[in-house]
Amino acid sequence: MLRRISKILFLPALIAVVWLTTRGSAAVVSSTGYLQLSSKGQVYHVFKVDLTTDSIAFYWLDTLGQPLQTFQKLQSQTNQKYRFITNGGMFHSDHSPVGLYVENGLQLRTIDTSKASGNFYLKPNGVFGMNGAKAWIGSTERYMSEYPTFRFGTQSGPMLVIDNQIHSVFNEGSQNKYVRSGVGVDSSGVVVFVLSEAPVNFFDFATLFRNELHCSNALYLDGAISGMYCPEANLNSETDFGCMIAVLKRN
Repeated sequence: MLRRISKILFLPALIAVVWLTTRGSAAVVSSTGYLQLSSKGQVYHVFKVDLTTDSIAFYWLDTLGQPLQTFQKLQSQTNQKYRFITNGGMFHSDHSPVGLYVENGLQLRTIDTSKASGNFYLKPNGVFGMNGAKAWIGSTERYMSEYPTFRFGTQSGPMLVIDNQIHSVFNEGSQNKYVRSGVGVDSSGVVVFVLSEAPVNFFDFATLFRNELHCSNALYLDGAISGMYCPEANLNSETDFGCMIAVLKRN
């Protein structure tokens, strides 16, 4: 499925544009909201969420129990002004989430610990969860041992960064390149969403999260179908998703 991003416009008054270098010390990216980053010749769309001022919610089904699928339908159904929306992980052909899915405190899909092929099953895979103003990212094994309580949660895979270590199967210089999206939590507790502008390999994508965005744990969300809605950047993706993750300003 093709990803389309239309009308990308960078407004200096609203958007911090940060150019990072892979030589010497990594730049410290402290701004929240939308950022465009460049690292190792790749451009990334980044949205950083300060959970003291913004909240994160997950959405899958509409009021009739049918998958929402698009950013446009989510906005029309909820009548909310979102700062940001992105895809919330992998999904089946019927747009149901693969693996664990929790929405408004209800577990709608169970954890998947099976072995199979594909990125989701590239172990360790992991879980991203929210409970109030706290975010949690960890491996599926860690989730199974700790069983944290989530108001919202989604399982995906593979993990990109695990306890500050890049996933052991990723190879530097790999030609396995796709558009990729992921989520991490940085050292200050800010949630960081990233979408690559062009195809990138797993190693470089994970390195961005660890070295440039200072995320000790980060999770892959999906590949070519990934997209973002961000009015700050006049950025919108027109495609279908399973569950979606949205950011709202706290009241």
